[in-house]
Amino acid sequence: MLKLLSVYEMINLGHDTDTAGAIAGGLAGLYYGADSIPNGWLDQLARKDDILLVANQLGDRYLDNKN
Repeated sequence: MLKLLSVYEMINLGHDTDTAGAIAGGLAGLYYGADSIPNGWLDQLARKDDILLVANQLGDRYLDNKN
C-alpha cells in the first residue's frame, strides 16, 4: 500500500493534479511494475484493451532495439 500513497499524495496536493498524478503514477509503475497497479484502477480505464496493446507493442519494440 505504501507505493500507492505517493500517487494519492501527489493528487491531493492540489494545483495541477492530473500532471502530478500522471508523473507519480508513471514513476511508481516503472519502479514497482505494471502488476502492482490495482485491478480496480485498470477496470475503470476507457479503452483498456487498446492501452494494453500499445503498451505491449512499445515494450516489444524497446526489447527488440535493445538486443
